[in-house]
Amino acid sequence: MERSEAEPARFGRLVVEVDGLPAGALGYHEVSEPHRIVRLEALAVHPDFRRRGVAERAARLLQRYLLVELGFHRLELACYGYNDAAIRHSERAGFVREGVKRKAYMRHGEWQDAVLFSLLREELAQQPEDEDPVVS
Repeated sequence: MERSEAEPARFGRLVVEVDGLPAGALGYHEVSEPHRIVRLEALAVHPDFRRRGVAERAARLLQRYLLVELGFHRLELACYGYNDAAIRHSERAGFVREGVKRKAYMRHGEWQDAVLFSLLREELAQQPEDEDPVVS
């Protein structure tokens, strides 16, 4: 959190809150300063808050923060190919599937694919705005 406060344009760890209660966390880090690219990571929602749209609202608020307020051009993320819930979440949150990074990660002794997603600043205008802030 200290690094997030010191370098918000390069790195962030944010707490997701619902009704003032911590409900999860998410993060990002800049991967290319000249090209204004940031990678999203570590979205986690506590089980008590799942299936209520919290993750999608948090992702959309983070998109606006990064693309509008901090001025990034491109957001990127990757999900394990077997993680259907993460893939569905990424699509619901407006990310565009770009492809598959084949056998990219070793997990439990087996190579796993990663599904790659992105969102560009100009695509953000096509998405609905959230009125219920949940990220602090």
